Order: sequence, then structure tokens, then C-alpha cells
Amino acid sequence: MSTMKVLGTSKFGRNHLTFSTNHPKPIPTKSTELLIKIHYTDLNPVDHHKLNMKPDGTPTPSHRTPFIVGYGGSGVVESISPDADEECSELLNKRVCFLADPSRDGSYAQYIVVDRRVVTAIPDGVSLHSAACIPVAGVTALESLAKVGLPVVDETNNTLTPSSSSGDKHRLLIVGGAGGVGSWATILAQATYG
Repeated sequence: MSTMKVLGTSKFGRNHLTFSTNHPKPIPTKSTELLIKIHYTDLNPVDHHKLNMKPDGTPTPSHRTPFIVGYGGSGVVESISPDADEECSELLNKRVCFLADPSRDGSYAQYIVVDRRVVTAIPDGVSLHSAACIPVAGVTALESLAKVGLPVVDETNNTLTPSSSSGDKHRLLIVGGAGGVGSWATILAQATYG
């Protein structure tokens, strides 16, 4: 069995992260799964919250030990499952950024298996380093704008633009607009509503 390095914990709470060098390397088994060699992972408040959900040192569930957080990042698609669909095949060996599945091992590892539906190819000119910061903050901003009635895409997932949006003027105050989510919310709202 092939192994990898991970940063995880066996106990919730502060100061329990441990480095492991013999964690099983994941294998894509479903037709929509990709194995990504991680180059960069992001660090978000959700990682801290997950690690401290039980601050008293409660052991992590045995099926998730070590408990590996990290919900987004970037890397290169290294392999796909034998019955991979065409969209997976097109991503093989491509530079990508991704969202991790919270019910599986996270991105504080050398490798991760993710569903291709939460992966996108990184355009030329965008570094792996920069792309790793996009998934969690960008999707959170996208969802937040939709929740306040300012969607960035319509019901059929077509991107809205100032000329295709309703034409009504919208006002939006983004408190903390300098952070990851706030920065993306500002960019997306400006691009969509002008």
C-alpha cells in the first residue's frame, strides 16, 4: 500500500496537530473521482473551527484518525479511476483548484481524492499558489451573495453580467471586505452588478 505525509490530529482542541508519514494514499474509485497531488492548500477559519469543535481534547472518531482538515487547494490531477468519465479524463495531468469533501480526509496532505464537480482547471497565467486561495473563499462569497438576493449565476448556471442582471440598482455593504470572502464578494458583485 502506498503512503503519504499528512498533518492531522487524533484529538480535538488546541495543540494536537501531528505530522504522519505513513497515512494511506487515497485511490479514486468512482467514475467522477480524481486523485490530486496537492501543491498548495489554503488555511481558513473553518479549519480552526473543525479542529476545536470539542476543545477538551476529545479523541477524533476512530474511522477519521488522524483527522485531516483543509477544505480547498490546488495541485495536479495525478490519476483517475479505471471507469472515469470523459470529464475526469480531460482533467488528467492538468493544474486544478478544488474544494474538499468535509466527510473525507482534507487537503493538509500530499494527495486528496475529490469529485470532479468541485474541481476546475487553472487558466494559464494563474499560479498554483494563487489558485489555492480561490475555492473556499470564492464559493463562500458566491453563496453569500445568492443568500442576500444578489446571485452571480441564474437558475440555469449562466453567469450574470451588469447588462444581463435585472437592471435594478443594488446596494451592498460588505463589512470586512479586505478578507478572503469579502474580497471575492466585492469582485463578484462588482462584475455582476456594476
